[in-house]
Amino acid sequence: QGDSGGPLVCNGVAEGVVTAGSRVCGNYKKPAIYTRIAPYADWIDSVM
Repeated sequence: QGDSGGPLVCNGVAEGVVTAGSRVCGNYKKPAIYTRIAPYADWIDSVM
């Protein structure tokens, strides 16, 4: 739902995906939670 699964991109490189967060963007009391992609890179490459 919402932005879940959306990318976190740093310097043109996808570093993570949104796991959870507030319905209101930019709510400093409820920051978004991201999952790093790097630990799953080999698995992602094998299934895509």
